[in-house]
Amino acid sequence: LAPYDESDNDDEYIVPYDSGPERQKTDIRDDELKEWFDAINAKNKLLIFDSCMAEGMYKTASAVSDSSETEFMSDFTDNQPSIGSPKDVSGSPYLAMAACRDYQYSYTGNPNSIFTAYLLQGFNSISSDTDNDNLISAEEVFNYASPRTSQAAGNNMNPRMYDGNPGKEIELVGNEPTTIPT
Repeated sequence: LAPYDESDNDDEYIVPYDSGPERQKTDIRDDELKEWFDAINAKNKLLIFDSCMAEGMYKTASAVSDSSETEFMSDFTDNQPSIGSPKDVSGSPYLAMAACRDYQYSYTGNPNSIFTAYLLQGFNSISSDTDNDNLISAEEVFNYASPRTSQAAGNNMNPRMYDGNPGKEIELVGNEPTTIPT
């Protein structure tokens, strides 16, 4: 079956560590992943893809990590056909982060990748709380981690974020964050 729902005529896959030519049944197709996430009854859904070519999990919407138009997020936004134009994603319950562009590698570190390490650092850094409300949101953590990731990877790893509801933050850490030097 051709992936007719894909603007690039290709399905994207998550290939687990234990996958291989004889174990393709463990691979997770983007449409299958969307079905799983859509079945979750939640007001907000945070997706973090930290893998090589991570942005490839998204299609046809504007990324908010910069002002350019990109193929980003349509598989996760609605079931309306989109021919030649981005889907309406306003109010989507998804906030999605990708460690790198769809043509880049996600660099490993010890014990986490560079992107994950900076996300974790951001959860614990008071400097992440840019609106000074004593709450650290997923969006603030991304904005903390993204430039640090790019710099650490020599601009060869550029995280992306799609925010289906940019007027509302997803608060993740409250009260008094621990100060970590930045």
